[in-house]
Amino acid sequence: ISANGVIQYACAKGGGAGQIPIYKSVDSGTTWVATTSPSLVWSGIDTSGTGSFVTAITTGDQIYTSIDAGVTWIARDEARSWNGVSISSSGTFQVAIVNNGQIYASVDSGVTWVAKETNRQWRCISINDLGTTQIACDINRVLFHQFPLDRRISFTIDAIDSDVSLIDTAFTVETTTAELVILHDYDLSQGLNFTMTRTTEI
Repeated sequence: ISANGVIQYACAKGGGAGQIPIYKSVDSGTTWVATTSPSLVWSGIDTSGTGSFVTAITTGDQIYTSIDAGVTWIARDEARSWNGVSISSSGTFQVAIVNNGQIYASVDSGVTWVAKETNRQWRCISINDLGTTQIACDINRVLFHQFPLDRRISFTIDAIDSDVSLIDTAFTVETTTAELVILHDYDLSQGLNFTMTRTTEI
């Protein structure tokens, strides 16, 4: 979704919907039109603040990027089990995760990708608007704080109960402060009892 909410992109996540293209709305989600993207099993998508830069990931295929608001798409990097993607407001800085693989980072709007970290069961990743800070979490409830793209500090959230699984992360970023929102699932067998943790210590 763009910064003003007008331009939005959506993809069917998971194999249940089959292989379909990415859809785009230019009226805040009122109507949707299929883009020219390939029809694949998508696993995530994100866009820049203007909605011009779009990066989508697939399960078992490549990363696909667009620099013209979804008009044309280019396949990048290699076929992997991509599991999450996040891009900065400018679209320049981008990060993506591979399930049972590494974190991949791009500093050229998704044209080239460099592997970071080690192989883990990555669950989610977020980058702030400026592209200066990234947060990633794995299945073992460990958060990895990276600043800038070539450095990493790892730490564990001690306050979380042992039964908690980290599901997703998101940044709420202002000019001088940044707040991290983390979503947890306390009952994975039923998929219920979601809670949220907020922190400014990033």
